Amino acid sequence: SMRERLIEVLSEEAGEVIVKKVIVTIPSNYVQDPIVYTKHIITNAGFNCKVTTLPEPVAACMAYNITDMTDSGHFMVFDIGGGTCDVALLSLNGSQFDVKDHVGNDIAGAVFDNLIREWVGIKIKERLGYDIILSNDDPRKQLAEKILLDICREAKEQLSSFGSFDIDLVPYFEKLHKENIMQKQKSKTDEFDEFDDDDSDDSDDDDDRRGTLWNVTLAFTREELNEIIEVYVKECIELIDLILTRNGLTTDDITKVILVGGSSRLTIIEAKLIGKFGSQKISRSINPDECVSRGACGFALNGASFTDCLHHNIYHCVGRPDNPKNYRVLLRERQSLPCSASHQCTIRHDRPLPFYKDIIYQGIKPQGA
Repeated sequence: SMRERLIEVLSEEAGEVIVKKVIVTIPSNYVQDPIVYTKHIITNAGFNCKVTTLPEPVAACMAYNITDMTDSGHFMVFDIGGGTCDVALLSLNGSQFDVKDHVGNDIAGAVFDNLIREWVGIKIKERLGYDIILSNDDPRKQLAEKILLDICREAKEQLSSFGSFDIDLVPYFEKLHKENIMQKQKSKTDEFDEFDDDDSDDSDDDDDRRGTLWNVTLAFTREELNEIIEVYVKECIELIDLILTRNGLTTDDITKVILVGGSSRLTIIEAKLIGKFGSQKISRSINPDECVSRGACGFALNGASFTDCLHHNIYHCVGRPDNPKNYRVLLRERQSLPCSASHQCTIRHDRPLPFYKDIIYQGIKPQGA
């Protein structure tokens, strides 16, 4: 089970483990249903203890012990990992965090990896006339994509530390060639090797061609990476302007910007954030891959009440349909929690009902009746 496996891993690192509480970090835009489902999954995994959800931006702030340094201010968490880019705006009043707003998009590490893959494909095509991107009907397509994306991801990560990196495509061609042999043996056909030029009997030509393809490295520079991804990085940075504008703030109002997620290591992202906020406001001393989990650990260990330092807002308005074309808003988005609203309805006296059923929506999703 999940619980047994987790305790086994923890025990290997820390000895005997007794689970007294579980803190689950969640995206800041989670509404009630995903939160309930998340807690339900943890409980079903065998954790018979208190399960508390903690918004990821709050956990990131806690990792930096912000409440020990100040008791007020606006904070921004810029979280760009492998799948999404999320920007959260928090305020601190005393010891209470308020997640005021959140915006995001689907631009992140996976998008950058695919852009590098396309660049590699173009360079190989230019140099060797060979299409490294296999067609969709090729049975090796899925394997090829995985191998090539892994190679491109490594190149991206290396360029966070170095100015250039040699992309070695030897593993790509070797693994695909082995896969091709296995498929030929399995099907017992005379299918040609993908890396052979033709059906010539000239084995020397075939060996030369195969050798050329197998021993390929591409010099890849940080400048080339930045050029490839710059348009997409710009879209991520524009999220900052959006969240500041709709909350009536400027960059001068932000006390700290906390970087979260592996893609925040990219120098182009760091440079653009420094250009917008100044280097003194950028917090990046904690491993961005561990920032949220460290904050959650601190939250679990400090012994404070689970509600003392948290304050939430509504991320999607709550309301009900008056008719198919009209939606009546009862609670507006970004309204502070807890809050309440009332709605008065009329029931015809000549049609008494044993109960009255009403549908309540949060955003566009029914949340209850």
